[in-house]
Amino acid sequence: MTPQDQRSHPDRLWRVLTWSFALLLVLVVAHDVDHVANQDITGNLSAAFWVFLPFQYAAFALVVALVLRHDSRAPSLAALVCVVAILAFTGAHLLSVGPLAYSDYDLPVISWVLVFVPMAVAAFTLAVALRLRIDGTAPIAPPAA
Repeated sequence: MTPQDQRSHPDRLWRVLTWSFALLLVLVVAHDVDHVANQDITGNLSAAFWVFLPFQYAAFALVVALVLRHDSRAPSLAALVCVVAILAFTGAHLLSVGPLAYSDYDLPVISWVLVFVPMAVAAFTLAVALRLRIDGTAPIAPPAA
């Protein structure tokens, strides 16, 4: 890498993190809309779904705000949200003991797509966030005031 490439590398990683995290958010919204649209197949959504939603979107909003500011905490928090998303999709929909195991229902293909694609985007975003931290372009701790 040339010195010019090294200077632009952090900016490129921040851009990729911004767009991939935004894409993940859009896919999570689409997944949640799919839940509402398919209530007739899976039964009414539980109270836990509605209680969890504000916390989920608050976490996404916080991380989006930090990523847009290139805050040093953003890569770590984005990585955390991505890990939680992957575990939540797996635990809730792919494991037979999950609260809404998709294998128990005759769901449309789009429902399955809206599980696997967000997981793939979350895995990619996780890799970008970790790369941003490892490259030293995002300090592990916020700078002292």
